Amino acid sequence: MTSQNSFASAGQLTAEGRKYEIFRLAALEKAGVAKLSRIPYSIKILLENLLRFEDGVTVKRADIEYVAAWDVAAPAREINFRPARVLLQDFTGVPCVVDLAAMRDALAKMGADPKKANPLIPVDLVIDHSVQVDQYGTKDAFAANALIEYQRNRERYAFLRWGQSAFQDFRAVPPDTGIVHQVNLEYLAPVVFNKDGAAYPDTVVGTDSHTTMINGLGVVGWGVGGIEAEACMLGQPATMLLPAVVGFKLHGKMPEGATAQSTGENVYVVSHIDVTPDHSAETAKLLKGFAADSLKDSGVVRFEVMVQDGRTNHFTVVEVWRNRQAFEAHSALDHTKKFREQMHSYLGSPYDERLHTLVL
Repeated sequence: MTSQNSFASAGQLTAEGRKYEIFRLAALEKAGVAKLSRIPYSIKILLENLLRFEDGVTVKRADIEYVAAWDVAAPAREINFRPARVLLQDFTGVPCVVDLAAMRDALAKMGADPKKANPLIPVDLVIDHSVQVDQYGTKDAFAANALIEYQRNRERYAFLRWGQSAFQDFRAVPPDTGIVHQVNLEYLAPVVFNKDGAAYPDTVVGTDSHTTMINGLGVVGWGVGGIEAEACMLGQPATMLLPAVVGFKLHGKMPEGATAQSTGENVYVVSHIDVTPDHSAETAKLLKGFAADSLKDSGVVRFEVMVQDGRTNHFTVVEVWRNRQAFEAHSALDHTKKFREQMHSYLGSPYDERLHTLVL
């Protein structure tokens, strides 16, 4: 899709000796419609998406101006968002592949080329939801369970293997690899796509409510239903109200034994008790002042993750793109509501009795 480029945002960046097309957020500031330093990270991702897909129909200039203004007091309006990829688990993913196969059958009956039926954006299907445990407590249990799984569902895996070779931009991850979100975090997420000569942020919709775990890598992701995921897979935008953003600025240091997951769970609890959408604030530098070592398990140190798992060449593209787009710049908070909560009181096990007291 060719953007109308109303704000003259199309440009180039160079990384690893190659040139990539990008849509520069700075063009919005130059046009006087945005102040990037006050726009939350996640909203910047949506802005770039609208710039790239501005077609005058599904995305109009007025939509870009509305999001760029980032007025939390303004009435919510719908925008059309197109994710970079789709993540499927097997319960909802297999029916999507069946639908693609049915489309090919229909095209063949019409005398058309069945190979024209393909996902229009990259799709990954991770088989984990239907996996059963037959053996446990022994050193051979993992291998035995994997073998039984393949034997039990041989027909399904033969079909998915065919799909992986038949469809473009479709990958299937076998059941003995890991849970969908682990695989998504550690292997599938590129953070920044470099495809067809363009560089743009990784965004994803997945058929699981925990898809938002990918946010820890700086990747905007939502959990959706199978119908919504399949629509995106076939090139349709996801229609949504512009999301409210709540910013937290945490001070201090986590106590020994507490994990980043503990902090995240407690931020969730506190936000749902004390903050409503009317109290939206700009994104702060989350977890500022906390020890970096204790955050690595959550993926907050997102670019370190890429270096650790071997994606060092792509890491350069990510760093250059991030710096060019000013994705780390944020001004001071201007909360519509300020409140204090002693987070250290609740850090610890997610099943801590004090957490139950908060939730109730």
